[in-house]
Amino acid sequence: ELGANLVHLVAQALRSPVVCLLLRSEHRDDFTVASCHGLDTPPTGPVIRARNALVKYLTNLDRILKFNEFDVIPQLQALAAEDRANLEKLQVELFVPIITRDGDLSAVLTLSPKSGQQLYSQEDIQTLNTLSKQMAVQLENIRLYRESLEARGNLEVWLNSMMDYVIIVDAGGFIQFMNRAAVLQFGDRAGSSYTDALGRSMECFDLHYLDANDLANMQCLEVIG
Repeated sequence: ELGANLVHLVAQALRSPVVCLLLRSEHRDDFTVASCHGLDTPPTGPVIRARNALVKYLTNLDRILKFNEFDVIPQLQALAAEDRANLEKLQVELFVPIITRDGDLSAVLTLSPKSGQQLYSQEDIQTLNTLSKQMAVQLENIRLYRESLEARGNLEVWLNSMMDYVIIVDAGGFIQFMNRAAVLQFGDRAGSSYTDALGRSMECFDLHYLDANDLANMQCLEVIG
C-alpha cells in the first residue's frame, strides 16, 4: 500500500506517465516491481539482478541517474541485453536510488519521461532527492517491524514448546501471554489480572532486555514448574 501511494503521488506531482518502485526481494537480492503507476502489465520476476553492475553503481551513487548516461558510464555500458530490455519495459528515464543508513540499496524508484516532452527541472530533482531519503526511513522502519514480528513469533514458538507454565505480565499486572502449557492448565486468561485469574500474587523477574525487539510492554515473566 505504501508503494502504491508513493508511485501514484509522484506520477501526479511530477507529471510522469510511468512511475515504478522496485524493491529488493526477501530471499534473493534481485529487485522486482513492487508497485507501478501507468503500466497495465509491468515486468514480473527480477528487473535488476543482484549481481548487475547497476546495483553496485546505484549503491555508491549520491545522486539520481539518467538512463541516457548508460552510454557514457563504462560500468554500465556492458549491461546485459536482457537487463536493459527489462528496464526499457518500464520506460525509465530516471533512476532514484533509495539508500539505507547502513549504505545498502533497499529500493529504486524509476520515472519515465515527463508528459508533453517536458524535461525534469532542478526542483523536480530536489523533490525526488528529498523523497528518497524519507522513503529510506520508511522502508527501514518496515523492515525492523517485520523482524520484530518474526522474533516475537520465534519466541512464542520456543515458549510454547516448554512443559513449564509460562505467563508474561505487563507493568499493570495484566496477563499478556500464556504459553500452551499454561493455557491447558489455567485456561486462556490473556488480558485478565494475574491475581484475579490465578488467585495468587506475582513472583517474577524483569524482562527489560526483551523490550527493544519483542515484548516492549511486557515487564515480567513467571515460570511455574
